[in-house]
Amino acid sequence: MTIANAIDYQSVLDDYHNQVESGIKQAYIAEGYIGDDGNVDEDKLFDAAYDVIISREVVKKDDKNDPTKSITRGELFAELFPNAPGADGTDPDDLDAVQSAVYKKLSRDCWSLTQDAPTGKIQRRLDDEGSSLVLCRSSMMRGVNRLTGVFVTDVEQFIVGDNLKKELDALQKKAENVQRRVEMLTDRHPELESTIQGQLSATIGRVQAALPSSTD
Repeated sequence: MTIANAIDYQSVLDDYHNQVESGIKQAYIAEGYIGDDGNVDEDKLFDAAYDVIISREVVKKDDKNDPTKSITRGELFAELFPNAPGADGTDPDDLDAVQSAVYKKLSRDCWSLTQDAPTGKIQRRLDDEGSSLVLCRSSMMRGVNRLTGVFVTDVEQFIVGDNLKKELDALQKKAENVQRRVEMLTDRHPELESTIQGQLSATIGRVQAALPSSTD
């Protein structure tokens, strides 16, 4: 009896996964993100995402809150997969289990393309094409809701404030955490202070060498 129930459960689970995979593939097919071999072509999705995102350019502060000048995760998903579950604005909580899984996977596929680090796919293509535009992630308003979205810009205020500043803040936070850790260790083991300070000095030297020089 126990074995039969376990087999039935596995069958239901396999059917669920098959339905999800089928739903994902059908969504890719519906939008033409499919290769000649009939398999999902992620490069085609990327090309479409790139075209959408570089059309969202911020030149002044209010542009961030304008869906024609910036784009949120949900908006990007809906633009790239307009026929997929949830793209019509249906609350994700109201989707059934299969639709919800399809929605979450496609949404991740889209949003993963918007990394604003130098290694991000869109950032790298902008570099390869010799563009001066910089991809940025930032908070923005949609009605009364504050959401995270992306845009491209050539404006210093947004390049520094929305792309670089968070990394500088993270670097400062890390330094503060290291300071607290050093204080903890040297308070408990004063005999280690010289060793710890030596390692700290060496690490600071490596960090300074890795950072751009103010004279560059």
